[in-house]
Amino acid sequence: SIELIANQNIAPQATLVGVPESPVAAATAWTVSLVNASDPSHDDTAAGFRYAFALKRTEGSIAAGALPTTWTAADIDNARTFNVTQAGTYTLVARIFDVRNAFRDIEASVTVEGSANQPPTDILIDKATIAENQLAGALVGNLSVVDPDASDTHQYELVAGLGDTDNAAFEIVGNQLRARQAFDFEARSSFSIRVQVRDSADNVFSKSLTIAVDNAPELVGSIVVGDGTVQRSLVKQLSLLFDTQLQLDEGAFIVQRRDFNSAGVLIPTNVPIQVSQVADSDGRYRVVIRFVFAAGSTTVRQGSLALQDGNYHLVIDGSKIRSLVDNVAYDAGGTSVFGNQESHAFYSFFGDVRGLRVAGAFENNALRKTLNKTAGMPGFVGRFDADGNGVVGAFDNDEMRRSLLKRTFNWR
Repeated sequence: SIELIANQNIAPQATLVGVPESPVAAATAWTVSLVNASDPSHDDTAAGFRYAFALKRTEGSIAAGALPTTWTAADIDNARTFNVTQAGTYTLVARIFDVRNAFRDIEASVTVEGSANQPPTDILIDKATIAENQLAGALVGNLSVVDPDASDTHQYELVAGLGDTDNAAFEIVGNQLRARQAFDFEARSSFSIRVQVRDSADNVFSKSLTIAVDNAPELVGSIVVGDGTVQRSLVKQLSLLFDTQLQLDEGAFIVQRRDFNSAGVLIPTNVPIQVSQVADSDGRYRVVIRFVFAAGSTTVRQGSLALQDGNYHLVIDGSKIRSLVDNVAYDAGGTSVFGNQESHAFYSFFGDVRGLRVAGAFENNALRKTLNKTAGMPGFVGRFDADGNGVVGAFDNDEMRRSLLKRTFNWR
């Protein structure tokens, strides 16, 4: 009988030469080559051999070159020059192919001493805080690196590892760390990310960073007109509750009477004011705006320091309001106006104890019940003491007569 043996294709072989026998200095070029190539199968010629070379780091990743797994028409160069800038011990892999994709790897160890390019040693951020409620894309801070090679170039990225819990909430654009979402201080005030920097020699350094969310001043609830009741007979103050103590620049709050010219154009008249802050509960602060009488004033009553009859509005300049502790800008920002809508009910109309913009029989009877009474007496109603002298007397009765003539006080 005759036994038929299949023709096996055996990988080609060659000799690797040029491998540095002693440690080579970083940034020094050296060349290796595969010579004396042959094919044990005796069916490939030297012209059909192809070559590939690569350096592997200790952990196995490719540091330079490439190792394809198939024969290609282009890889005919049996030599390769390396110039390594980072110190370390590398594995050199030289691969030879035949035309039927059989290949053989020949390995050698290469030690590189010194480094023309030192790895980064630290990552810094110029500001690791962001105010709450900022829009996605808001800048957190600028990243920089500590690197012995001052002129080196660097790339930053968020990477997995210790401290990467909140990577998804941020992004890096160039060297800028930016938010990918809005943050709420009251819900959470601290986030953790892990940043990696890579230099031109592929050296990397990574570090965890903590990003704090600052508490931006926020207005809590509604603005309170007067004493908090519906009465608008005597309006002596405005009250605004904020969630933190404020630092206020001049002009942060402006109160104006809504006066109009003959053409119906709003020509507001400024009201002199005094602004104070009072600690409230739960770390909140109440801003109280009181009105100040000045000689010749047409907006503030002398004595009671209540607003004269009129429609009013409050202008809030957010650019002049910041938190006292963190110096964070007012959350609403920009300029807002309270009193520019009828529903705000920011007006004063003497005698209007029901908040109906009306002075009629009910209001007149209410005044008569307290007429000639002084502060401290049963039945004394201070909202009818227009001149603030502690007595509901003739002057106050005359003021009511004027209101009765108006009957109603419309919003403009």
